[in-house]
Amino acid sequence: MLPMTFSDLASLTAGSVLQQAHGSDIHFLITDTRKAFASAEALFIALPGPRQHGHAFIADAYRAGIRQFVVEAAIE
Repeated sequence: MLPMTFSDLASLTAGSVLQQAHGSDIHFLITDTRKAFASAEALFIALPGPRQHGHAFIADAYRAGIRQFVVEAAIE
């Protein structure tokens, strides 16, 4: 299924692309910031979990070099 475009992802998830800095395809899906790596083609998915919500790790993912995110709510 990978690579995919943001439009593909929005269709699969019934979501919306709120902002897109560049037109690169998505090649890597990351849900664990401990395994994150810098790549223009990586996408961090902030999943809810039993103890933590992925939103709590968005800053860590950003520091690791990820610049593309799937979120449930706006990030301040």
